[in-house]
Amino acid sequence: MTITSEEPLFSTRLISTDVQEKLPQGVFLRPLQRSDYDKGKPTPHLLISCSHSCLKKTDRRTAVGILEVLSQLSVTGNITREKFEERFDFLKSTKTYFTTVVEDEKSGLIVACATLLAEYKFLHECGKIGHIEDVVVHDSQRDLSKFRPLCLLTPTRLIEQLQYVGRAIGCYKVILNCTAENVAFYEKCNLKQKDVQMTHYFEPFMIKIEEEINQQNYAKYQQRQATLDIGLSPNAEKSFRTMLLEAEQRLQSSSIRQQPTVSAKLTADPEEIQENV
Repeated sequence: MTITSEEPLFSTRLISTDVQEKLPQGVFLRPLQRSDYDKGKPTPHLLISCSHSCLKKTDRRTAVGILEVLSQLSVTGNITREKFEERFDFLKSTKTYFTTVVEDEKSGLIVACATLLAEYKFLHECGKIGHIEDVVVHDSQRDLSKFRPLCLLTPTRLIEQLQYVGRAIGCYKVILNCTAENVAFYEKCNLKQKDVQMTHYFEPFMIKIEEEINQQNYAKYQQRQATLDIGLSPNAEKSFRTMLLEAEQRLQSSSIRQQPTVSAKLTADPEEIQENV
């Protein structure tokens, strides 16, 4: 059977309406599609990107396609459209992969994604386990000048969506692997720490790449931990506090303009006030 470009990886009935309603306005959840190799049209845009331990502004083109988003999580390599579509068709045929994306309605671009992989077992009367994998939000959603809430809300909603899928397809539990600094976040998503992850890489090159990515992610975590309140990086925290200060100054200025008579009475001579009364 030939799969059309817009055919989803799994049924849209597995998208939770309750989770969708919790997302910020202007974005929506949907299954991965075959056309997501280069979804949306690229436009010049000023993004906030992370490099080692500091945030910096860079002029680059807006993210396009699922691979651009995934590349901010780990190495994707050189994947042609043919290879992407071949892998998509295979994943769809297995009926065990449930990759959910978040699309921006205005631009048509993918801004976040996550996957649930169903593992069929003999345990628990031939039960199923859901593995949560590749949870990532694109850094374009961290535009400090707009203070977009998506980067704070979407990971939580994606986890809720994958938990919804897991329950719907009959999994008796969902599990995931994460770094130590992300444990607190996933605990807020009703997951709890259990057991220990072990790994063995067959490619030495991948070990080096993964170590570099982990170091960068840990540097970002340390920045968030160094700030109070909303847990932003130092630059984002400074930008947010500036916004609050400007709003407070506007409120004070508006309040003074609305009360000219009170100011006049406070500075006028008491006898003049009495005469006017």
